[in-house]
Amino acid sequence: MKEEKDKPIKSGEVPPPESRSDKSAYGNLPIEIYEEDLAQKGVQRLLLSEIQRLKSETYELKGYEERFHSIDKDKAVLETKFIKHKLVDIFSKFCLTMGGVILSLGIKSFPSTTTSGSDFSAWLLIVTGGILLIGGLLISFKN
Repeated sequence: MKEEKDKPIKSGEVPPPESRSDKSAYGNLPIEIYEEDLAQKGVQRLLLSEIQRLKSETYELKGYEERFHSIDKDKAVLETKFIKHKLVDIFSKFCLTMGGVILSLGIKSFPSTTTSGSDFSAWLLIVTGGILLIGGLLISFKN
């Protein structure tokens, strides 16, 4: 008998009366019911009472199940929005960083004397860096 108490309960198996957390006065009674027991009106009433209690408990738990699924859906939507927001934030920071680097390279490569070849590449770097900076700022302020 000691071995049966230490044995774990498998799912779908009815736990023995000792381990059941039944709040009723009949929680420690054995579950075995025989044909002659079912013929008695008291047993029938007890069984009907237990069926009614289980039905109301099932009805109450259905509300929890519906709320769980609703909250689970909301959680999935929020996680998707969070991932999108995080990606936009990373892209914004990338644009700001690259715009600053390219802008500073354009300013640094701007020649002190004006020659037509290097002047164009410096202006191209400055304009590209400026566009990236402005784009990164607009993206970050939009979110």
